Amino acid sequence: MGYWDKGLGDTMPTIEVDGQRIDSKDSESILIYPAHEQKDAWLQSWSVLGPHNCFEQSLERMLEEFGTYFVLLPAKKIRAYVKLLSKASDSQVRYGFVQYSSNPLDRSLTVKDISFSYQKEFRFYVGECRKDEIESKTLQLKGLGKMLLEAASLKLTSPSGEIRYCSLGRKEVVTA
Repeated sequence: MGYWDKGLGDTMPTIEVDGQRIDSKDSESILIYPAHEQKDAWLQSWSVLGPHNCFEQSLERMLEEFGTYFVLLPAKKIRAYVKLLSKASDSQVRYGFVQYSSNPLDRSLTVKDISFSYQKEFRFYVGECRKDEIESKTLQLKGLGKMLLEAASLKLTSPSGEIRYCSLGRKEVVTA
């Protein structure tokens, strides 16, 4: 998926279809997306803390960009969480790991720019909506608290043995 917007300072791309150049000089924005992805979805994004995905290297940046409060959903609870989302939204829910690519035309609901790979993202896709949808969807998830782990602090150990700690509500990361 590619998105260019003059209002954001983007230079509009040159577009050709079957060798014919399309004049886009009067366009304010252009959105290109895969043919198989005609609709969008409401997204819920999580980060994966895995034993070998180097999340501990992203910890400071994640705390800075997304805040110091977090919840933990164990992997074994994902299917139950999907049922909860589906029931609350009355919609189909898909889910999976986000892929990362340096090719802007690879981008889609499931593929982001490689510069975001530090996020180690896992997404839940709730229902379908138009590509230009701007309304958020609020869901009341009854029973969510029973699925989440209680954790005021995290201890992350890298494959090399380096240990990092962080605590709920604090930006500091301590390396042992």
